[in-house]
Amino acid sequence: MIKKNQFWFKAKTYGYGSQPSTWEGWLIIIFYLLLLAIIVKYVNYNNYLFYILITIWTISLVFISKDKCIDEWKWRWGEK
Repeated sequence: MIKKNQFWFKAKTYGYGSQPSTWEGWLIIIFYLLLLAIIVKYVNYNNYLFYILITIWTISLVFISKDKCIDEWKWRWGEK
């Protein structure tokens, strides 16, 4: 049986948040950017739908990366 990695992101060394650490994490980032490009290309900027879609999509990325992160999110100043 193939063991699946449950953590796709790791905490950043400096600052707040996480960064991809596995191919699954990078795939999520690429998928996010592709869908974001599709939204920008095909949805009118003057339409509320544009802002709603981008907000929902970005919040989804934050929740996924926070849920799949091996460490907790907090402000980091680097290695001490």
